[in-house]
Amino acid sequence: MTTTGAPTGTLRGTGIWAPDGKALADFYATALGWETRLELPDEHGDTVAHLISDGTQSLVFYTARDFKAPNWPQDGLPCHLDLAFDDVQAAEERLLALGAGKPGHQPGQGRWTVLLDRRASRSASAQADAARPAARPDLRMKPNCCGA
Repeated sequence: MTTTGAPTGTLRGTGIWAPDGKALADFYATALGWETRLELPDEHGDTVAHLISDGTQSLVFYTARDFKAPNWPQDGLPCHLDLAFDDVQAAEERLLALGAGKPGHQPGQGRWTVLLDRRASRSASAQADAARPAARPDLRMKPNCCGA
């Protein structure tokens, strides 16, 4: 649908909540090769928001100390992030080395692999799945978020 004369919006980033926003930001910055570009305090002066970016896209990880991540796969996930890597196998190995875990439940039937981020959250706050289409493989990261 095209609307004439209406302003056009641009998605500048995505906010993700986690029990430890900095730990999750550090995990994703390392996984993606991005940098922390901005840290923001709450009304008490405590740093609670950590923005990572590659200069064109960004993710902001917020600390919500009372946040409880869904217990995947029993609980559904309200969102996910799709990330592309040239070498899915190498990316998967790197994420495992960074602290991700590989659960027994693998719903992709060989089309992707689910990984859980165990380092940033005790409740496995993020998962990654590597899609393996014939043309070009990519790795998808799925935080238990819009939430984290």
